[in-house]
Amino acid sequence: MQLTLHCDHCNHTMLIQKPSFEEDLHCESCEKYIKTFSAYIEKNTIVNDQFQIKYPVCEDNCSQTFIAFDINSERLCIIRIYDPELSHCVSDTNNFMNVLQSAASIAGKSHIRVLEQGIDDEHIFQVYNYAEIESLGDIVDENRELEATEALDLCRELLLSLDEASIATGTGHFNLTPSNIFVDSQGNLRYTDFGLASQLIRDNKFLQSNYHVLNIHYMSPEMALAWNPPNAASDIYSIGCLIFFALTGM
Repeated sequence: MQLTLHCDHCNHTMLIQKPSFEEDLHCESCEKYIKTFSAYIEKNTIVNDQFQIKYPVCEDNCSQTFIAFDINSERLCIIRIYDPELSHCVSDTNNFMNVLQSAASIAGKSHIRVLEQGIDDEHIFQVYNYAEIESLGDIVDENRELEATEALDLCRELLLSLDEASIATGTGHFNLTPSNIFVDSQGNLRYTDFGLASQLIRDNKFLQSNYHVLNIHYMSPEMALAWNPPNAASDIYSIGCLIFFALTGM
């Protein structure tokens, strides 16, 4: 998998075959350190000999999401490709992926289902059905703050779906952010990542690493400070932060 790496210090661009979690990468021009996950996967890159990258949808702390072309089925799909560092920071990569896929199937009607998953060059990837979606973060960043009624309607959809998920799984989301909440072309709310936080906060290997996946800006105080295990109140706090963000852009 060939990646294009951009240096924020001097704007130099270089090509690498794949980033390594274990070695530092330095700019060929200015020799300053470059964070591996500032690498952008190039258009037409083929993942797992099947999914051809077409254009980006969004990115977050640990992944990039793209529209892709499934060569086998000759259909468009959405593919999410995780930072390779994540596969080194969890105790059991296969179990991690399987739990995420299982959780997505019962995580409420608005959660995006995982159709397929795997590992390519240490990148965990997940494949979703194609849909025209845009993240809440991108909507607000483009100065399209939501009207109050629109924000509350989306909030109601999210709460109803999370309630379904809580009944089915006995747990919550615990990592709701503008990067994993989407609005589709029909104005419906969609989201991802149910099961991600609850797995990571129980994984001793991950907790001992310095890798940051969860977004502290939308995290409840008791979870951020490790006072108590997260619960439904933690998600309510995050939703309050999201409503404020959607209405004000702050």
